[in-house]
Amino acid sequence: MAIETASFLLGEDFENIIRKFYLAESYKFIEANPQGKGYDFMVEHPSGQKIVIEAKVYRTKIVQRADIVRAVMAVEEARRRAGAEHGRLFISSAIAIPVRDTGKTELIDVRELYKSLWRHPALIGELEALVDKLAPMPWTPEDKLNWAIFGDGYTPANEPEEAKPVAEPEPLPLSGQSLCEALRSVPPSNEGASEFEERGYDAIRYIFDNHFSNWKKQQITDGGISRYDVVARISSKHDLWRSIVINFRTWYIVFEFKNYKGKISQGQIYTTEKYLFAGAMRTVAVLISREGADDNAMAATRGAARESGKLIIHLTIEDICKMLTLKDTGGDPNSVMFDIIDDMLMKLER
Repeated sequence: MAIETASFLLGEDFENIIRKFYLAESYKFIEANPQGKGYDFMVEHPSGQKIVIEAKVYRTKIVQRADIVRAVMAVEEARRRAGAEHGRLFISSAIAIPVRDTGKTELIDVRELYKSLWRHPALIGELEALVDKLAPMPWTPEDKLNWAIFGDGYTPANEPEEAKPVAEPEPLPLSGQSLCEALRSVPPSNEGASEFEERGYDAIRYIFDNHFSNWKKQQITDGGISRYDVVARISSKHDLWRSIVINFRTWYIVFEFKNYKGKISQGQIYTTEKYLFAGAMRTVAVLISREGADDNAMAATRGAARESGKLIIHLTIEDICKMLTLKDTGGDPNSVMFDIIDDMLMKLER
């Protein structure tokens, strides 16, 4: 059974809008809820041609093109396996330049979807309400208008100078599944700590290849007192990371790997918190462990956010594997981070 996180529910809402559209257009549903086939449903055009439909939600208005290319490739492969004549991938963001050479799979961004819904005003209202919920970054009316015109080719005027992205790399081969298996295979012990860090590093580099730059391993502070596993600079246009840059006044993210058999304790939180320093624009850490944090560790995590404005994000192996799967299929791995941060900050007491 799927976990009903906010991103999961928004994804269902987006898919339901598209289902309603095809029902209103008198398409016949052939497969309503296929499992593990790489698409959400299959319809039949009145002419008899079969079309596989996939809907993907991104928690940002500006989506990385490499992720879109992966998603289109995955749907095209699913279409071939299903023996359908056509495939259609709907995305909740807008793109500036069309993705070409997609075989018989058509990419439909949110702007094109709005045009398709002109005969169904109620669905346009549902889509507008959904889009407003997707991204945490507040935009001015001018930003929204430019995004509607230029899609991912538009950069908001209030984007921080240090958060501008580096050149976009070529799409990486699908390898998230193997990275997940490698991480899971590491034995939980001190002897496996170095391997867990290496496999974890490989995983986060794959997940965040378009969102961070200047990766450094085994960084030691100037005084030689502290050493953190990995640090990277935010260079993302994703709304989640842009929001973190602005609201937490950070340019750098610290990654720590804990290969403990059970849940980590509050002692590890206090150690990680020492690495965070507002004066160095380094106020956010991602703590990756096998089972997550115990109750005392979560209390310490909330205390760091409440008292010092330091954000510590906990990811388990299962969270990492979920993000790797999303990366492989062209989804938005940041949606997992978004839900974890959203849940913690919404429950934060004074």
